[in-house]
Amino acid sequence: MEEWEIYLLTPKVSNSVEVVWLKKQSSLMFFPFKAPVWRLIIETILFFSFFSKKSKLFNQNTLRPMKLPDLLQNTLDELIRGSVDRKHPFRFVTLSTIGKHNFPESRLVVFRKFDKENKKIRIYTDSRSEKMADLELNQQKCALLFWNQKKRWQIRIHAKAAFVKGEEAEQAYQSLPEAGQDAYNSQLPPSTKVDSFAKSNQFKESYDSKNFVILELEIIDLEILQLKDKEHIRAFYTFENGELKESSWLVA
Repeated sequence: MEEWEIYLLTPKVSNSVEVVWLKKQSSLMFFPFKAPVWRLIIETILFFSFFSKKSKLFNQNTLRPMKLPDLLQNTLDELIRGSVDRKHPFRFVTLSTIGKHNFPESRLVVFRKFDKENKKIRIYTDSRSEKMADLELNQQKCALLFWNQKKRWQIRIHAKAAFVKGEEAEQAYQSLPEAGQDAYNSQLPPSTKVDSFAKSNQFKESYDSKNFVILELEIIDLEILQLKDKEHIRAFYTFENGELKESSWLVA
């Protein structure tokens, strides 16, 4: 953005008009405006001019150097925002499990809720899905990966899953729009092989929450990494029953 030189003149042209001179490079422009209008224009120009000059300061999007507890709180607060803001980079998270063939299996899931006090993450799934079978096969162990492209901020988590059903799951299911309930009401289980595209999108005539499950993922350990031009930030934390057990800086 090019810089502006601003001159405010208030000759008594009339009781309601003030004069504004705006000088951009060698061009000189004259605008007669009513006072509230020119104030708005001047404030807008100053605002964008300030942020243009300070772009290196405000667009770095880096975590401030801080102590380990502060860095953790910053991260946990960001997870809360990610669970409620549909446009947040953390809204979708990669969930990884170990499959039946002993290969890692990863998929994007919607981040539904974060319990900061107990360090628990919630996502929804179909009880017939492969991720459910993977968890049951491997002591409910899984991993999560969050990534914020703008801030170059990565969060890696190891967690242990619990399956929430019953009335609490029913309430969560009923809160979903009908389009969201589709995902749990396919005629065939997810990942079933079929011989046509049409058969891959067949749903039950009457929807219900029979296959709907809340996965509650308790954080076992958490690693934070932010990439910077110099001095990357990397830290590691372990938890037990939601309480911080150990923390350490890591070599990036």
